[in-house]
Amino acid sequence: MNKSHPSSRTRSIGSVPLIAAVLLSCFPFFDTVASDESKAQVSTTAAPLSLAISKLADGTEESRAKFEAVFLSSQICVHLVAGADGNVVSSGSDPDGNQVLIAFADPPVFNENYGSKFRREFEIECNATMSGPDLIRTSLYNADSHGIRLNSAVEEVSIIMKSEQLTTMLERVESN
Repeated sequence: MNKSHPSSRTRSIGSVPLIAAVLLSCFPFFDTVASDESKAQVSTTAAPLSLAISKLADGTEESRAKFEAVFLSSQICVHLVAGADGNVVSSGSDPDGNQVLIAFADPPVFNENYGSKFRREFEIECNATMSGPDLIRTSLYNADSHGIRLNSAVEEVSIIMKSEQLTTMLERVESN
């Protein structure tokens, strides 16, 4: 079944999603895609990675560094499916049509707010977790992957973390 990702329904300025227009000018490695639907009501203390995603829109180096630190210390939810060589992480596409791994921030909150919607509309569920660095390694190991689409748990927003930025983030982790 071929279903589009919910974030493919975007508000745009030309061909660039509205929020992405702000982020792309400041952070060329992060692209954000948002739907017109409203934010879920949840405490941001229960969703620190989603809060860090939201703060990327301010375009500061501080927000980017905070996002990376939270991402690298988080457990990220993924949808595992059985593949010929074992389990594989589900993939989707970025706004340019490139393959990216699909991941979900703040698993308990994501499941509460959007789990049933993703199961019903896209046949995807948050059924396993990985550390941020392990998810980066998985994306970089997959030759077809151009990055990670990370979905927020508190609003219908996702960011695209491109392979170039993932490489930089992983190098920082492995040098420490």
